[in-house]
Amino acid sequence: MDLLFCLESILSDFRHLFNQHNFALFQAFIFGFIANRGNGTLTELYQSGA
Repeated sequence: MDLLFCLESILSDFRHLFNQHNFALFQAFIFGFIANRGNGTLTELYQSGA
């Protein structure tokens, strides 16, 4: 099973905590955090997650 598909289903459990725009930013942050291995500025994390 694809890792991003699994992660997306896990993150969907948190959807009710955010509005649509903020949930997209939350997902971008999490994906960027994983892609950057936790290093970098907040802007770099968002750009990595896009």
